[in-house]
Amino acid sequence: MQPLTYTVGAPYTLASAQLASSGYADTANATSIGVASVPTAAPAPLTRILHGRPQAGDLLFYSGRGSLVSRLIQWWTHGPYVHCEVALSATEAIGALTSGIDRHAIQPGFVLVRTSSVLQSIALQTALGWLERQVGLRYGWPDIGDNIIKRLLPTHGLFLVDPHAFDCSHLCADFLVEAAYPDAPTLFANPEAISPNGLMRALVDEETRA
Repeated sequence: MQPLTYTVGAPYTLASAQLASSGYADTANATSIGVASVPTAAPAPLTRILHGRPQAGDLLFYSGRGSLVSRLIQWWTHGPYVHCEVALSATEAIGALTSGIDRHAIQPGFVLVRTSSVLQSIALQTALGWLERQVGLRYGWPDIGDNIIKRLLPTHGLFLVDPHAFDCSHLCADFLVEAAYPDAPTLFANPEAISPNGLMRALVDEETRA
């Protein structure tokens, strides 16, 4: 399998309310989300593409422009990205915003990871249908609260996760599981706890990064 590529454009501006759309934790290892595992080979490392044209099933990552909120997210999650979403086409995407799951025009300034190139057509269409059905659901504020508590009090034993709400990286990780991305149930075993930077690290081999 050929490595994929990764594209950096101009930075993406997020309002202060978008703090939560990043997810706060940075781990992809915990309990299973209950999705049946599909036997597949381990994926080849993906790479990042500059100025690529999105295709349905690609992931789009955005960085901030140096605002306090963006810097806080980047510091907390150890990387440049503060938001991610799934492309439906070259012009539209679905993502988790603080107002809820929304279908909208793709904004400029994204980094593209062409996950679509390693997804089978039938599985991709099934996952895109699942993604469309999430539009209108509420934002995953409980994910954010749970991740903050786990970071500050790792042995607290409380769980605030809402199975019917998503932050941005949780939505993207569940999409990849639905799309039978190779080894997704293992890579994203705890999708509510993964951040955009954690998601990028799960997809892109460190050695291939620009």
